[in-house]
Amino acid sequence: MKIKLIVNNPQDVQEVIEITESGYYFDDSRVIWDERIDGKLPSEIESAVGALTRQGKIVSIDQVKLAKINADKADLESAKASSKKSKQDAKDFIKSLDFKSDLSAKDLQKAVKSLVSS
Repeated sequence: MKIKLIVNNPQDVQEVIEITESGYYFDDSRVIWDERIDGKLPSEIESAVGALTRQGKIVSIDQVKLAKINADKADLESAKASSKKSKQDAKDFIKSLDFKSDLSAKDLQKAVKSLVSS
């Protein structure tokens, strides 16, 4: 059976790792949650990785950090969606071109760059 831990890794990034029941993390002071001690990892704690702190037996969520993490995730998803749309727009534009026209390679390159950067 695998046990979940939330740790501050050596790069000071919080992450969920899995270990065997008899396993351990090399530095106990970096462990924020250990299912053997703290119980099954609740989804609200797991979804707040990166914004967790532990003081003694109390694990808390830094709401300011969590809001920033969630905003960063939303920005990343938005950028991914925008990039996919731009790529699809460029593909659609290229498919729509009439290559019998006098469109030069330079003009085509310029048109594709403007579509991708928009």
